[in-house]
Amino acid sequence: MGIGFEPGYPEIGPRNSRFSRLKEQGAFLKGSDSARTHPAIFKPGDTVLYKNRVSVFAGSPLQLILQARGIENLVLMGIATSRVVLSTLCQAGDLDYQCTVVKDACFDADAEVHRVLTEKVFAAQARVLTAADFQAECASG
Repeated sequence: MGIGFEPGYPEIGPRNSRFSRLKEQGAFLKGSDSARTHPAIFKPGDTVLYKNRVSVFAGSPLQLILQARGIENLVLMGIATSRVVLSTLCQAGDLDYQCTVVKDACFDADAEVHRVLTEKVFAAQARVLTAADFQAECASG
């Protein structure tokens, strides 16, 4: 899932200070280089979704797609542990998903906040693993 907005940024209202900067910069327009999915993680035929809020569920069809496919388990990793990962994990928990957070595949500008979230907060509603442990678990079936 990537960040992506329609031309003219109709998804960004005047009171949204967090995303207004992106609008001012002309960033993350769908079809632009800044919104393009990196080819190393995209295969032809993959479903590509765009988000336009902090949580990947807010304003996107993700919940409908996961439900339609019978998906019940999510693996979370990404930039902004204290924003995107936290918001998404909280909402996924409220939607009854079983979640795994790959803690060393997440990043936050504040290392202490990242540590507290991955070691204390996330464990209350998700399994928290290292990338090596997650990879070993996947390899074992």
